[in-house]
Formats: sequence, C-alpha cells, structure tokens
Amino acid sequence: MFGQKAMKVENMLKIKEEFDYKSLSRKIDVQLDKLIAENERQQKAFENEVEKITLEAQCRIAEVERNFADGLEKERLKCQMEYMELVKELEQKLVLNQERNDRYSFVADTDSGEGPAQSSPDELANVKMLLETESKRRKEAEEEVKRLKNQLGIYTQADAGGDLEAIKLHNMLEDEVNQKKKT
Repeated sequence: MFGQKAMKVENMLKIKEEFDYKSLSRKIDVQLDKLIAENERQQKAFENEVEKITLEAQCRIAEVERNFADGLEKERLKCQMEYMELVKELEQKLVLNQERNDRYSFVADTDSGEGPAQSSPDELANVKMLLETESKRRKEAEEEVKRLKNQLGIYTQADAGGDLEAIKLHNMLEDEVNQKKKT
C-alpha cells in the first residue's frame, strides 16, 4: 500500500523567482526615455511640416494678390486709354464739324446774308450717334471698373477667409499634437 500511495504522489517543481526590481526599473526608464525622444522627434517633424505648409500658403496668397492687383491695374489702364482715345477722336470730330460750320456759315453769309448755316441732318444724326456710342462705352467702362472693384472686395474677403482657414488648420494640428501627447 505504501508503494501505491508513493506512486500516486505528484511532485511539482517550482522555480523560485527573485525579481531584481532595480534592473527592471532601469530597463523601463531606458524604454521611457527612448519613447519620449521619439515622441519629441515626431512632434518637431510635425511642427516643421505645419510651418512649411503655412509658409507655402502665405506665398501662394501673396502671389495671387500680386497677380490680381497687376491684372486690375492693367484693366484700369486699358479702360483709361480707350476712354482717352475716344475723347480725342470726338474732339477731332468736333473741330472738323466746327470748321465745316464755319465754312458753311461763311458761304451762307456771303450768299444770302443770313445768319450761320444749319448743319445737315446727316451730320447731326452722325454726331448724335457718335455721342450715344461714346456714352455707352463710358457706361460700359464704368461698369467694368465697378465689377473689378467688387472682385477685389470679394478677393480681400476671401483672403481674410483664407487666414481663418489657416488658423483653423493650425488649431486642428495643435489638437492632434495634444492628442498624441496624451497617448
């Protein structure tokens, strides 16, 4: 019986583990330092990328502003030149009409002794038509200038909106950085 009981006994081996808390603490500290350094490196890279994107956006905005201002100035000068040319043309036609009137009035004065001669209906119609055309062109030029001013106003508002977008983007990036710090 003793033999049977002895065979039923099971021996369990237990390894007595002794923990070296100092070495474990050093290992965890080293790991923590590595993770902190990696986190800082990633944060710097992230901030550099944000700064790079912000600078690119500012450069693009400045370039668009310059192009828009140049285009607006060119359009204004073009309208001004057209207006001046048309005014000169009208002045020349006015001088020609005055010369014709002077000649006709001189001929009429010598022929009949009456006052100045009347302009022909064709000449009057022509002058009226030129005047109407010039008035229409002037109105069109003024409308174009107003339209360009409105576009400039819209652009400056959009530019202010672009600054808001840049601020929103910056805030979003800061939120992401804060979330990464928390984890």
